[in-house]
Amino acid sequence: MFFSILESILLSRLPYLSGLTEAHVPDWARLRAGELGGEPVTLRSRLWSADQLRRIRLSIIESAGAFEAFNLLLIPFPACASPIFAAEFLAAGGKPRLAVIDFQDLRKEDPGWQAQWIDCFESAAAPYLHLGTSRSDMPSWTEAFFSRLVFHRKPPGEALEACFGAFDSYLSAFIGRVSGSTPLENFADVLAMEDAHRRYHSDHLANEPAVRTLGRLFGSEWATRYAREFLFDGA
Repeated sequence: MFFSILESILLSRLPYLSGLTEAHVPDWARLRAGELGGEPVTLRSRLWSADQLRRIRLSIIESAGAFEAFNLLLIPFPACASPIFAAEFLAAGGKPRLAVIDFQDLRKEDPGWQAQWIDCFESAAAPYLHLGTSRSDMPSWTEAFFSRLVFHRKPPGEALEACFGAFDSYLSAFIGRVSGSTPLENFADVLAMEDAHRRYHSDHLANEPAVRTLGRLFGSEWATRYAREFLFDGA
């Protein structure tokens, strides 16, 4: 569907990261075939790393229209101290249903971190925030990680082009900020970020409804392994 546009934007921005390397994805996770309502469904996965980013992982579910998904995380090394960049786009019945883009807020209790790592993205987010829709139907546990700059649109509808623009703007700002960042020097700060990363991955592994969706599409045993070893490997 429209996910090829998102993937093209991603592939055009990743080369701005220093030390970018595409990593090997094991065959069992790289490509998986399933079905939904008798319709064939395919999941494909890609993985990169860079000097400041431990893991850039992309999962795309494609079908003839039954259900489709684009899920992306850019996960920094804890010493980088930055947020986790997250984007998810969903489609069903051949129509876009959801767009979420965010700098995932790992330290809401720390005003200094907020000023350094969330406020700096204000200019990238500002042109799109007015297009957002209510998150009232989102699971309550996700609020622990959404930043005040989260872009949430359900359904994308006539704002689909703006959703692409938001994705490009947020992603470009994140890559630029991370590329120019200086690693933490204080060991206690690094440990605090490691704890925040573990909490993020553990909470998503325990609560993310996408894991159950993957089980219905591709088998529960495979989905559990995929979630633990590919989606949220930092738990």
